[in-house]
Amino acid sequence: MTGPRGQEGKEGQRRRGAWLPAVYAAIGIWLAWQILLGPVIQRAPPELAAQLAPTSPLVLSRGAESEFAAGRIENADFLARARLRQSPFDVRALRVAGLVAARNGQDELANEVVTLAGNWSLRDDPAHAWLIEYRLRRGDYGSAFAHADTLVRRREDVRTQVFDLFTTAANSDPRSLPVLIDLLSVRPPWSESYFNDLYQSPEGLQLATNLALGLQRTEGPISDAELRRLYYFLLQYAAPEGIAALRARLNRPPQPRTIVHDGDFETARGIQPFGWRLSDQAGLVAEIATAPTGGNALYVVYQGFGDNALVDQLVAAAPGRYRLQGRLLTTNSASPSALSWVMTCAGGGAARLSMSPAEYETESSSDWTRFSADVEIPATGCPVQWLKLDAPSRDRSRAVDMWFDELALLPR
Repeated sequence: MTGPRGQEGKEGQRRRGAWLPAVYAAIGIWLAWQILLGPVIQRAPPELAAQLAPTSPLVLSRGAESEFAAGRIENADFLARARLRQSPFDVRALRVAGLVAARNGQDELANEVVTLAGNWSLRDDPAHAWLIEYRLRRGDYGSAFAHADTLVRRREDVRTQVFDLFTTAANSDPRSLPVLIDLLSVRPPWSESYFNDLYQSPEGLQLATNLALGLQRTEGPISDAELRRLYYFLLQYAAPEGIAALRARLNRPPQPRTIVHDGDFETARGIQPFGWRLSDQAGLVAEIATAPTGGNALYVVYQGFGDNALVDQLVAAAPGRYRLQGRLLTTNSASPSALSWVMTCAGGGAARLSMSPAEYETESSSDWTRFSADVEIPATGCPVQWLKLDAPSRDRSRAVDMWFDELALLPR
């Protein structure tokens, strides 16, 4: 038999079973709201977020930032301080508090507070932007450029503004140039883009030259690849004297006694254009390889068409008389004069330098033929010269197959 107590227990279970679904539904609604609330307070307008979650840490910091942007300084200060009472390490609220201090004329306090925000978060771009401007106004280029470096490493979209800042400062205040050189000496990831920006104007090209000279005195000199680009831009857009002076001061690549760099084709190629540039075109093979008689030499196979300059190098010979000499080896009975070396002044489309006909002399110990030709560098207007291997004839009936070695330009 079931007693009264048993009946009461079953009745209680029935009553609990009746309201349990309502409890579960309420819990589900609350959980869903909490899940929804997070994205809402992150993305909703600050005014709406404040109504939904007035004590939320994120709402307070977002609200402070929004109020400051709207010019409601007192509201921004109140919300920032409310958030900092919850968490003194909130970067966004700390930065807003610092900017409020700056707006109220408390520059030293603002500097300390925003610096804390910038140090605690390398990703707080507004803090670093303010610090850049503040330090620049006080001539503190070291700190300003450090914060600019932090900003430009993260944000490619602000590179143009930051690069303009670097260039304007370096061109207007000599004190900033050593700071910029130190910054570039560690080869930051944006350095190539910055140099490319400099190459777009004559003033920038001059600054790039000064930076290359300054970097040469540091532990992080300009790379060979970047120096090559700088040389070619100077060659195309500046007076030839500029590239001659830069090469002489940097000594990169070093000026050899024979003037022609790597004329024996045994060492590593120099930095172009002061190193060999081998043409890559249809109907032409030009490479440094092992010669049939041993040792490296320049090997050229030419099919009778293509550009005149098969191989070239920029040299910096002082005015005066020289003898260009070398030796060649033909492997298909081609005439030694099928290919010839010529010199022209670089820049301005100058004509070929006067050169007497080449003299050929067969070596008795091998099939190599020595050749030489006299050339005169004028006293003015020719600070650097192109040394080129040319094909004066265009006979396609037979390929020209030649080796060259021991090329030198020696004073007479």
